[in-house]
Amino acid sequence: MMQYQVNVVSEGSKTLVSFSDFPNTHTYGDDEAEALTRAVDALETYLMSTIADREPIPAPHCPKRGQRSITLPALTEAKLEFYHTIRRSGGSAQNASGAFSFA
Repeated sequence: MMQYQVNVVSEGSKTLVSFSDFPNTHTYGDDEAEALTRAVDALETYLMSTIADREPIPAPHCPKRGQRSITLPALTEAKLEFYHTIRRSGGSAQNASGAFSFA
């Protein structure tokens, strides 16, 4: 399972989520459960953009004791592994762009 660290903060009536590995990716929810659900969507959106730009995607850091994390769906994890394999082999994901739709 591919897990990414998240920072969860309550601010007023909203719960905010940010990612340690992706500082420009944020989301929120009315409560923690909604915020964490939205965090998966936010991360998948970021990953789609990163793949479209053919940029490297950092491996997740192991969550520190007590730190929250989200788990990517198995299909998303498989697509990331495919993307990493293409990048390592020096190939291009240009012709396989349809394979990276997370929706």
